[in-house]
Amino acid sequence: HWDSAKLSEAFSNVSSEMVRDLIFDENIRVDGRGLSDIRPISCQANLHDPLHGSALFQRGQTQVMCTVALDSLHSAMKLDPMTVITGGLKEKNFLLHYEFPSYAIGEVGRGGAGANRRE
Repeated sequence: HWDSAKLSEAFSNVSSEMVRDLIFDENIRVDGRGLSDIRPISCQANLHDPLHGSALFQRGQTQVMCTVALDSLHSAMKLDPMTVITGGLKEKNFLLHYEFPSYAIGEVGRGGAGANRRE
């Protein structure tokens, strides 16, 4: 009978060693690129005029759409008292919301619910 935890750990160890050897001994990354090869990047700015800023960039299979909309200081996010004490700020007028879907890095089965390692 196989212990699934030990089997998983052994697989992880062998996989890590193979990747390390590929990189250090053969100077090749897992995706086949050399160590000095850089994937091309494409960037476009001002895609959506009503916003104060918008941009799209793509490198390999990664795509990012960024948007910025500014508002008055009156609309700034008011911080709770503990954050004011520890951080020294009373309000925050810049907030970056970043989403990275789990399927983008091969994590499946969670449906995006709950916190993950990127949060």
